[in-house]
Amino acid sequence: MINSRHFRSLCVTLVLTIFLLLGASSVYAVDAQVLEYEMFDDQLLLYVKDVGQVSGVSAALGQYPSDEVQYKTLSDSDLAMKTLILLDNSLSIPQESRKIIKEQLLELIAARKSNEYFAIATVGEQVNIKQGFTNDYQSLKDAITLLEFQKQETYLINTLYTYLADKPFASDGQCFTRILLISDGGDKKDIGYTVQELQGLLQDRAVPIYSLGVMNKKNSNSAELERMFALTRFTGAETFMLNDLSNKSTLGNKLAEDWQNLAVWVQIPEAAQDGSLQTLTLNLQGEEKKTISLDNVRMPLMEKTQEPVEPTVPVQATPVEPEPQPNLALIIGLTAGGVLLLVLLIGGIAVLMIKKRREQQIQTVTDAELQQEAAATVILENNNNASSGDTMLLWNVDKSACPLVTLTDCSNHDKIYQKPISQSLLVGRNRQKVDICLDYDMTISGVQCEITRENGEFFIKNITKNNITKLNGNKIVDKLPIYDGGIITMGNVSMQIKIED
Repeated sequence: MINSRHFRSLCVTLVLTIFLLLGASSVYAVDAQVLEYEMFDDQLLLYVKDVGQVSGVSAALGQYPSDEVQYKTLSDSDLAMKTLILLDNSLSIPQESRKIIKEQLLELIAARKSNEYFAIATVGEQVNIKQGFTNDYQSLKDAITLLEFQKQETYLINTLYTYLADKPFASDGQCFTRILLISDGGDKKDIGYTVQELQGLLQDRAVPIYSLGVMNKKNSNSAELERMFALTRFTGAETFMLNDLSNKSTLGNKLAEDWQNLAVWVQIPEAAQDGSLQTLTLNLQGEEKKTISLDNVRMPLMEKTQEPVEPTVPVQATPVEPEPQPNLALIIGLTAGGVLLLVLLIGGIAVLMIKKRREQQIQTVTDAELQQEAAATVILENNNNASSGDTMLLWNVDKSACPLVTLTDCSNHDKIYQKPISQSLLVGRNRQKVDICLDYDMTISGVQCEITRENGEFFIKNITKNNITKLNGNKIVDKLPIYDGGIITMGNVSMQIKIED
């Protein structure tokens, strides 16, 4: 048996051997990360964090190495830095935290550099810019001081997607841009756009989103904070907690570390300028060797000039008598006529089939017919008794005096809802509150939207605060005009609208 002294000696020897082997080999790390990148003609500009001391940088795009790579830290370059401060100003932010947030923001802008710019905005159901990008301290101070907290719903994921989809930083040029998000956490569930959709958008236009989390002791918000922090980690940025900040560890001190990020300019080889997707590989030389890979970088498409072709001397040939050619004009005319006749024939048959199908689907029934066919067609007056059937004819006014609104489910054409409109119709799932009841899908709100008739024109507006109504794919913020054939989306249901006078 090995005694304890020999065992300890053996362990020490083993540890020293492993240490020496590791020390003799090259140190290789991959903790550096690209925060964002931009394409300028045939040059790629990247911003890399956690690089340490760098003595050289090489790059390759796919199999093509770059002949020209330049690099500088942001503090040593002439590049500007822009920070968009997004504050969740809802009442869910505790009262005692609001003052601390403003104090931290005032310290942050007071320590700004000459080429550092800030913008102040609040985030709720949308992003509201209070102060655009500026370096002026007094303007920024006034905007922060006047920030008010109010009762509102805050949908971080959906609002961030809608804001970033408009590419608000596209015209900033060569500038490091970042977002500072201050909130008590992300949405409990996806409303509108999902986290996955937002991550896909951020892959196309990378921008680091730093998070300052605010703890709510009354309402446990740990899960919501983790959801927000996960989004931050996806962008390569850092997370902070308001409670952890102190005089020695202020928000300004932490964000100032980005001035040590490395700006790298990579000249794209001509062979790679073909519009393809390439993998960028950066090799950083220094005390530690670091390698970064960035997938799916879209290459620019270089217009290639066609080389001139030397003219050739024509060879004299023996003339050949031309063969008689058919009358092309006659052939083209007959062909076009035949195609037109075929199209008209098919169109006529389609119109007859659609008309016949619609007559079978929508029909006004008498009281006696109603008792026999109640399972297929339901006639409602004032929406007091209703059930989800295949075709619904709804009325409480004279049909001959009012236009008729028809809603048809795009996924199930057997679900058709009709009702004359005098001034307005409410649409939703709550049978007691709406005129047209769509109670077969739980993603529709109780009162989802309203269709109005104003001076002979028709409009639609969103009623619910917890859902989104879209018209032809566009989110309805106030109200939008509607016409025949428009598609109204409510939750998971899309309806085509038809209005008949």
